[in-house]
Amino acid sequence: MLLINMLAFETAGLVVGILVWLVFFKGALFDPRVYVLYGMVHWLLIGQMGTLLGYQFYEVRPYFEEITHVKATFCILAAIIFFLVGYSYLPHTRSSEKQKGHKTKSYDVNVKRLALVTSCMGIIGLLSMYVFQKEISLIYKFNFLPLLITFLTPTAAVCASYILIVRRKDLRGLTGIILKLVLLIVVLLAIIMTNITFVFPLFALLFWYFERIKERAGREKAIPAKRLSWRKILMWAVLIALIAVISLVSKIGIQRSISQGESVPLEMIKGELLHRLATLDLFNPEGYGIVLHVIEMYANEGNYLFGKSFLVSMPFLRLVWPELRGFGRIMVLDVYGPSYETVNVGWGIPPVGELLANFSYPSIPFFYFLLGLICRSLYRRYQRSNSPIYLGFYSVSLPWLFIQQRGDFLNGTVFPAYIVFTTTFIFWLCRSKEIIPRRTGLPDRDSFTDSNPF
Repeated sequence: MLLINMLAFETAGLVVGILVWLVFFKGALFDPRVYVLYGMVHWLLIGQMGTLLGYQFYEVRPYFEEITHVKATFCILAAIIFFLVGYSYLPHTRSSEKQKGHKTKSYDVNVKRLALVTSCMGIIGLLSMYVFQKEISLIYKFNFLPLLITFLTPTAAVCASYILIVRRKDLRGLTGIILKLVLLIVVLLAIIMTNITFVFPLFALLFWYFERIKERAGREKAIPAKRLSWRKILMWAVLIALIAVISLVSKIGIQRSISQGESVPLEMIKGELLHRLATLDLFNPEGYGIVLHVIEMYANEGNYLFGKSFLVSMPFLRLVWPELRGFGRIMVLDVYGPSYETVNVGWGIPPVGELLANFSYPSIPFFYFLLGLICRSLYRRYQRSNSPIYLGFYSVSLPWLFIQQRGDFLNGTVFPAYIVFTTTFIFWLCRSKEIIPRRTGLPDRDSFTDSNPF
């Protein structure tokens, strides 16, 4: 067991070291590795280290065999290593240097049209969220349609963040003031009223803030900006943590008050908030226990699903296949039995666990190697792109990567993918005929990726 402890803590040290190096020394706040690796810390590594130190975070079972911890440790380590190998695998190209001095066509965004569309989406999404919180049964009657409508709220908040931070001066007059006020309300309510999707508008504010700084620095002087100061990064970290706590309080109090039709006592809010903070509920350390359960009940027994749990991403299949369920729901019924058929609950399964249950151990290095390749490709294009449409897509792809590592396949992949699709589509729909040429004589985006004039 000593070897397992050493491997687990070395894995955690490796991940934390990489995150510190990327964020504090390189200032690479928008490197995909930050979001994938922190997502694994958020769901797996804290639970793994806590378990090895003697704590029990299990939701599934009170005890697991020692060999199960051994297998889980190697699975997590393999996922991290193969992701980093995949990210580093693509050969370095000098395409960005070849493009210097050349113009690339990049369509601008019609800000007024985007503001109008965003306002409509935000109002529809917030109203539907209020209705469906009061009438939860409607969600099951209409299958996924209510969820898709309510998920317009984070999409609208992302688009609104772009307008308010980067293009607010383009909205003039009384109409512009009214639109900016509506957009601000959409952003604030999206952060307070949504559950885990509050990450999208919150991150969009951060993303567009630094994009504006880079653009302004490029216009003013053609030299690389200074790297991010520790003070700046810590300021944003404290701000994000504060907003996360506010959102959590809202989830405990405001949302429950709406759904129950009566106000929740302040003492209850305080008690539950303290409990969640004290038990690291903001992290989810029980995900490690879920992986242990998957190893013993699926991988060890050869009882594989062979992709069955992934089919839940196609909701219309449930019309002809009512027994189709996500893996979190499958596990609840597996543990508690058919008595939970009438109880609509399910666990969030980290990708490591779902890959094991469907396709056994080799699927973990394959998936994470492929994920590393995709992340590297996305990041390279981000470094070269000056298109608002691609930047809008990238701004929602990064929190998607975090949530994917944090949640089950349905909640961590399908719904964030819907937000990514709708955000990109709205930016594309509101594109203007104006073409933005790449500015010549200025540093390439590579020079600014890990930098900040402050």
